[in-house]
Amino acid sequence: MVQRIVMIVLILVVILGGGFYAYNQLMPAESEEAAGPVYSTKEVTRGDISVGVEVNGTLEASRSNGVRVPGERRYYSWGSTEYKIDEILVEEGDSVKKDQVIVTLDASNITSKVKEKEEELRAEVEQLANMASVKPEEVYDLNPAEGITLKAPIDGTIIDIRAKEAEEIELGHVIGRIVDDSKFRVKARLTINEFNRVKIGDEVALRFNNFDEFYTGKISKINPNPIPNNEKSEDGEYAQGFVHIAEIVADNPGLVQNGMEVSIGMKNESGFVNFFSNKGLVEGFVDEKKVSNTAKAVVTEIHVDEMENVKKGDPIVTMASKNIQDIIEEKLYKIKRFKEEIKELEEGLQNLEVRAPSNGIIAWMDIQDDQTVQPRDYICDLFNVDSMEIFTQVDDIDILNVKMDSPVRVTFDALPGEVFKGKVIDIRTSSSRGGGGTGVTKYPIRINVEGSADLKPGMQAKGYIDAGSAEGVLLVPMEAVFDEEGRTMVEILDENGNPKAVPIKLGLMNARLAEVKEGLEEGDKVITGSTADLLPSQRLGDKDSILPAKDESNDNGEGN
Repeated sequence: MVQRIVMIVLILVVILGGGFYAYNQLMPAESEEAAGPVYSTKEVTRGDISVGVEVNGTLEASRSNGVRVPGERRYYSWGSTEYKIDEILVEEGDSVKKDQVIVTLDASNITSKVKEKEEELRAEVEQLANMASVKPEEVYDLNPAEGITLKAPIDGTIIDIRAKEAEEIELGHVIGRIVDDSKFRVKARLTINEFNRVKIGDEVALRFNNFDEFYTGKISKINPNPIPNNEKSEDGEYAQGFVHIAEIVADNPGLVQNGMEVSIGMKNESGFVNFFSNKGLVEGFVDEKKVSNTAKAVVTEIHVDEMENVKKGDPIVTMASKNIQDIIEEKLYKIKRFKEEIKELEEGLQNLEVRAPSNGIIAWMDIQDDQTVQPRDYICDLFNVDSMEIFTQVDDIDILNVKMDSPVRVTFDALPGEVFKGKVIDIRTSSSRGGGGTGVTKYPIRINVEGSADLKPGMQAKGYIDAGSAEGVLLVPMEAVFDEEGRTMVEILDENGNPKAVPIKLGLMNARLAEVKEGLEEGDKVITGSTADLLPSQRLGDKDSILPAKDESNDNGEGN
């Protein structure tokens, strides 16, 4: 009986002791509750920080506007400049260097077209020069509003003026004649025997009924074909044999006039003159030009008087009309167009080689030998491997760290160990929502990559965009930073160990660290966590701690 009681007592003692021990272990001591929460802190230290954004994308070649036939395409009444493909020197996929010849052109049709246009220009200039009585090189100085001034074509005397001021005259109307009367012409009729005795260049003696002296002339022309010698009488006109017509030229002593009869003969060995059977007739002067109207117009001014001596180029009469103005303007426009076309055609003769505008890879070549092409026609595309691009997207948080011209370190899975330089060349201001139901806002950017012969379009690229770095600056862990009423804050422990919120100004930030520009000093302890943040079931015992183990590694804060 006593033994049973002892066993019961022992069991009760064990149960009560075990319960007391468990109570002491699970419930915090009264002194711990009274001391308040335990804080995790980290000192503000100086160090280095770098900020960057990691991106992924596909490498794309920067395309030129395509390789084209040199020159500018223009259309004319006759068409446009055309070439033929003479020789194709490359194939699709070939690598080429800048200025390398890839296609040669044949321009034989352009050469013939230049000659054709030059002849048309010459004819148009001469026509306008004749109309305006100017030299061909002077047509470019014509003023259409001033009309045209007909000028003396030779030195001489103006005779037979048939024009009046304010009179409208028709095209082709003979306004007057200018004669150089220093030499006159005589028409002679030679019998068959006389014809057989003379030749061109022979000297003949001339005697006018009005003058006592003999004058000397020379035979300048002889018609070898005889014609009937018609004589007029009271009974009518009848032929008396055949004669040969000859022309004699002689110096005018100053009194010979048009229409005078003259006896013609040749001196014999004794010095006597044997006259020909028929008299000759003065038919004009050796140098004689008509001044004819070149366009229907109204005479505005006559510059000379009848029988006035003029020099070649002296103004004779000025005419004007709306019709003349229109004609001159039209012809000047044609002349200008002809010159422009010839210039462009000649430039085309200098563009017989199609060259690569940059280093690159030939793509999409769709031409054949002897194919007809025009300026600006596509020859092929050229992938510009000197400058390639990555098109990618950055989320709305990281985009704040991406700036234009930010340097980028680029690597490729296909080229391990190699790093290429790049920079941000475009940041879109419009955003898009990410797929897959994430709803993350994305901003497209483009990165330019310095080219290399090893790079190929389509390679998978990784880029690290350098958003900035700083050395020897104050740093705090990102978990210590929070926002309160629009201000950036941290909590620090004062000299009594009590927490105190202070505003700060931040600089560079990455996923782990932030640069402090204002508000903290080196050595300040910022709170990164406390037991007050834990649920009752998460609270620790006396021997446990929420303080992190000391980080022995040298963390410079690189990363996102």
